Amino acid sequence: MNNILTRGIISLIIILSLGLVSFVSEDDQDYCKRYHVKSGVVKYKYEGKASGIKELYFDNWGMIESQFDKMTVEVFGMKQKTNNLIILHEKEISVINLDTKKAYKSESKEILSLLKFDPNEKDLVKVAEEMMKKAGGKKQANEMFLGKDCDVWKVDGVKHLSWKGIPLKIEMTMMGMEIKMIATEINTDIEIPESKFKIPQGITFVEKPEDGFTFE
Repeated sequence: MNNILTRGIISLIIILSLGLVSFVSEDDQDYCKRYHVKSGVVKYKYEGKASGIKELYFDNWGMIESQFDKMTVEVFGMKQKTNNLIILHEKEISVINLDTKKAYKSESKEILSLLKFDPNEKDLVKVAEEMMKKAGGKKQANEMFLGKDCDVWKVDGVKHLSWKGIPLKIEMTMMGMEIKMIATEINTDIEIPESKFKIPQGITFVEKPEDGFTFE
């Protein structure tokens, strides 16, 4: 039971850190910008009941992205480790376990839900705010973090700071346990090597695990 709970917490952290995504038709005159920054690198650390690091690389306004996530979560004395690479390429997501060398591909449920929410709205900020409001979220006063003027939302025990759509700080409390994902460095509008968005060699693709992230 504790192991299942720990895996669930890991999955929630990863989902939250993916941020919100919006797409428009390729034939549309206005090309979608997932972030309001063309490219960049963000490095994070975990604190609280989680420890570890994350590295986020993105290009093409966030339409192409990779997350290297090495984390340990402790719940009721039990530890669960994850060492994943998540690659987003437009609507397709690949989740790769770098320890077991197993992976799967699928369409992102988060992307599909956003598309259904308001298929006619192209402004990511408006869509994100409406989704937050519908989920019971409350927008807070902006906060400065890493020299950036961040939007701040609180919903279901989660505090989320983002700058131009990029998550910079997430604080969540579940069952009295506090977990933080905190950006330590951000560099934007830089050239990102294509290799950061490629599937590593030696990976075997399998069926999607039950929780979407944990491979046996």
